[in-house]
Amino acid sequence: MGIDRIINIETAPTQLIIYTTKEGPSDQLTIKIEVTDLEDRRIFPLISLHGLFLLLNRGRYTIPFLKPDHYYGIYMQSENFVNGEKLLHNETRIVKTNPRNDQNSTNEFVDPKFEIYVHRNDESGSKNTEGVFVTAKWLSEKRIEGSSLLIHVFVKCEHTSADEIVVLKDSATGITIEIAMDHRLEIEDLDGNHQIKANIMPLKCREICWDVTYLMNVLGRNFSRSFNQTCDQIKGTTATTFVRQLQSYEMIDHQLFVNTKVHSESESDEEKVKLIAKNLISTSSEPLIQEYR
Repeated sequence: MGIDRIINIETAPTQLIIYTTKEGPSDQLTIKIEVTDLEDRRIFPLISLHGLFLLLNRGRYTIPFLKPDHYYGIYMQSENFVNGEKLLHNETRIVKTNPRNDQNSTNEFVDPKFEIYVHRNDESGSKNTEGVFVTAKWLSEKRIEGSSLLIHVFVKCEHTSADEIVVLKDSATGITIEIAMDHRLEIEDLDGNHQIKANIMPLKCREICWDVTYLMNVLGRNFSRSFNQTCDQIKGTTATTFVRQLQSYEMIDHQLFVNTKVHSESESDEEKVKLIAKNLISTSSEPLIQEYR
């Protein structure tokens, strides 16, 4: 406490107004404001306020002659001496002026267009039954050079949690990560024709959340803006397949041949057939087991 801080910033098409607190005495207070044009990549002359001029303007600082519908970075430093102690506070903000046809001042506005979502299907349309994907994408083609999204992903499970940090840079259109997890399966016979359905539900993990920070690094200056945390339930999925159907078998030269019905349109490389041959005469012999893929 005892130091001035930004409360909010009002934007208009060609100006912005910075509102701050008024904490502590003003006789030794110094306010410095630096504006960076994030799109044209230039820094405005530093504004340094103290003494009588600061006393007249304290708590409300107007920055004129700006471009409409334009991104700017605000750096403010407040320095004060209270009871012989030096207090120093720095903060940055990202703001965007209003379009030219919008003359009404609004509160601080930043709208980098992006989306983050949880899904099961990959780019080829194949369904992930062992985990989920989290994808972040830019929605606008226009992105400021040096901007990025810092995404902190949390997976909330029973008694545990895991997290991962992902960075979506301005040069990329999107980024996807895969999160593996244990599942519970409920198997049911669909129609008696050797087709089965698996209902796949997360075993212990129920929710994925993410925090997003919009970052800009322009001319050595770092600006950021954080967004509220968003959460999404981890939904289950289903998968269907066919199991092999025994059609016939025969013995040729002491070898057993088993013929099965193949559903080639649905079988994958991961499916396998296991044959078990048991000696019905001798109870002491172990069964013969052979797997085929």
